[in-house]
Amino acid sequence: AEHNILKIRTIPDIASLDIAFGTGQDELTIASCIFNKLTAFKLDKNWGCQLEAAKSMKQLDPLRVEFTLKPGIMYTNGYGEMTAEDVKYSFERIIDPKMKSPYSNDWEALEQVKIKDKYTGIIILKKPFAPLWNTTLPGPSGLIHCKKAMEKIGGKFTTNPPTCSGPYVLHEWKPKQVTILKRNKLWKHEEPMFDEIHFFPIESDSTAEAVFE
Repeated sequence: AEHNILKIRTIPDIASLDIAFGTGQDELTIASCIFNKLTAFKLDKNWGCQLEAAKSMKQLDPLRVEFTLKPGIMYTNGYGEMTAEDVKYSFERIIDPKMKSPYSNDWEALEQVKIKDKYTGIIILKKPFAPLWNTTLPGPSGLIHCKKAMEKIGGKFTTNPPTCSGPYVLHEWKPKQVTILKRNKLWKHEEPMFDEIHFFPIESDSTAEAVFE
């Protein structure tokens, strides 16, 4: 990191930041910077998860998990505040047969997301599902998209998200050159560590070493 810019080598270039159709870990890394999940993996050496967009998460019984969002998570491009409706849309979208998402198995046990109020909803399962806490919620299938923005563009995107909600926004993508993220001015929660993050797609290990030097 130099001049408060973190530079990261990725293996392939991005193909889809819509993680319902993502192709690899590098895309998840970028998407996790510009979108939110209810929970995220802890940033330490201990295996576990922590709250991210959720203010609270409560297991009501083996088939129901109640969540409450943190107020004030704002979408860019004028799409307003994140609500429980966005969570419902995002999770149920993954299992929609019309979507043909390769990640639908992550939510195979999902019956529906029931909305209680603006910030609160209940994830209702068809059967107990152990991976929910360990991989589904903190993983790519747990990313939350803005319902209004997604419906406006027809329900899918690739490398040009209609709106961002995370600590960073997608500033620029130059195919096969660089993906640049910058701080999200609307982000009012935990302050990100860097002003910018630059992702460089470099296939060759020897080339990556030369660039590093």
